[in-house]
Amino acid sequence: MTGDEESAQQCTLSEPVNLHAALETAAIEHLDVDGDRTVVIYQQAILMVTATEGQVTETREFDVELWQESPTEPDRDPDSLLAAFIDELIATTETTRR
Repeated sequence: MTGDEESAQQCTLSEPVNLHAALETAAIEHLDVDGDRTVVIYQQAILMVTATEGQVTETREFDVELWQESPTEPDRDPDSLLAAFIDELIATTETTRR
């Protein structure tokens, strides 16, 4: 993101999930940073997924932040991109957002 703009969303799940496994199941490219954070490439945008309760391998809450827009869709609404990512990720699990 440029300037002071920041786009992020938080997700709370009813049960702990392994975000790595969900990303693998959804065939979404990702790279581990540490036990709490994973960099994700989603629709050519770069996102940071941070477990806020537990670790990425077992969390009930996580934040998703847009780090860089897609070069092919620079005008796409960041909130809709993050919502689409969360929806796709959650669809691969048996848990639901509250």
